[in-house]
Amino acid sequence: QIIARYDMERLSLGLPRVQKLDNWRVPIEDGYFPKLTVNNSGRAWGSRQDNTLPKDFRRTEIGDPVDITDLEIWRARLLGAIHQGYMVDRNGDKVPLRDDVTSGKRGIDILADALEADADHSVNFPYYGDLHNIGHDILAFSHDPDNAHKEEMGVVGDLGTSLRDPVFFRLHKL
Repeated sequence: QIIARYDMERLSLGLPRVQKLDNWRVPIEDGYFPKLTVNNSGRAWGSRQDNTLPKDFRRTEIGDPVDITDLEIWRARLLGAIHQGYMVDRNGDKVPLRDDVTSGKRGIDILADALEADADHSVNFPYYGDLHNIGHDILAFSHDPDNAHKEEMGVVGDLGTSLRDPVFFRLHKL
């Protein structure tokens, strides 16, 4: 619903609907300059210049390195599961993406657990990856993906500020 609301706000201002972020190898046209400071450090949140190209994530102080290729693979696997109507668990068994009245598990919940990438709940975390969370990280650190400049992350990397950056809506439009 949040994407629908954002689209309606854009349309009311004469802007087109938000375009999904489905190609990580194309520069993000719109920059973002939050002009906010991070509460616990007093430093400015990271900004993103116009036409910033997302790059491989190398912020080892934050997490394991991740390549753009990984995001592409995870996205393709998740979309493939949706189109096939099932996911594959760690044992190689098919897990249908439909509601199971006997177990109470809903297909949308199975998919959401993989998309949100909760390693404890995803049917196959190593295979379906961490598209949503790492997507936020790559966007939040697109201005300094390897920590060469010791810059703070952008607002899209924090739950409390992520909605400020229009790229948030592109990521969530999947």
